[in-house]
Amino acid sequence: MEVRLVQYKVDTPGFRSKEFIIVTSLLDFDGYTFGDIAQLYFLRWHAELYLRTLKTDMRMEKLKGKTPDILYKEIYAYILAYNLIRLVIFRTAVAHNHIVFSVSFRYSQHSILSFLEQMRSSSRSMQSFLFQALISDVAKKLLPIRTILRVEPRRIKQRMKRFTLLTKHRNEYKILILQGIRTERP
Repeated sequence: MEVRLVQYKVDTPGFRSKEFIIVTSLLDFDGYTFGDIAQLYFLRWHAELYLRTLKTDMRMEKLKGKTPDILYKEIYAYILAYNLIRLVIFRTAVAHNHIVFSVSFRYSQHSILSFLEQMRSSSRSMQSFLFQALISDVAKKLLPIRTILRVEPRRIKQRMKRFTLLTKHRNEYKILILQGIRTERP
């Protein structure tokens, strides 16, 4: 199998890795530039966040089905509900000219649940009006846009992980990170 190696150096303070190599099967150099592949690598984190949202916000940590057939149906129902919420988020972003990442999933989920009963018992024309009201309601709660220059100290408060405990104020660690001083132990 032919693969393409893209080596990328990170000069941004706060990044754990200072250099990484991306291995990809996207061999077309004109169609997929070095910058495109690096940008896709940085966007991979959103896939992780979406999976976490699917498990936690949708309460999918523990499935209730006892047979494989019921488990498949339960998973498909969760994915269907998740995609419908994401559709509302997308429609909100388009209608209000926002970035999709800035619309809160959890707030969208709660808004949909609050509008659902009213929409169920309404006429077709009223449902359209309520859907527009839902879109406007979801647009009220936006998340802050996290830039690539965002820094967070690798400290924890409670969970036992490989990072040291957060013993100072978070802002003190942010200053150290921006100064290029690494204080965590791998």
